Amino acid sequence: VFADLNRDLVQQPGEAGIAGVTLTLRQGAFVVATTSSDSDGAYRFFNLSPTSYSLSVTAPPAYVILGSDSQGVLVTAGSDLEIDFAAFPWQYRFMPLLKKS
Repeated sequence: VFADLNRDLVQQPGEAGIAGVTLTLRQGAFVVATTSSDSDGAYRFFNLSPTSYSLSVTAPPAYVILGSDSQGVLVTAGSDLEIDFAAFPWQYRFMPLLKKS
């Protein structure tokens, strides 16, 4: 989970991870696990059975999630997946983006 300052949904140098963001892993309506992001915005779920899950993120205070706040995840045996969520600082929500030339 990272602070997407230019709102392009891609983490770039200078766009730091966000600590303490809650992520929830579900299988249908059943909550399998929850965790929080570390100081780099990284998070992990351990000992998952190979199947389909839904991963959702709760926007941290002062941020809004860009794009979807939930993603489908297919876990296979031995897999190590990386799923990013971009968040934008709420205080900058009215700041116009500069066009690249």
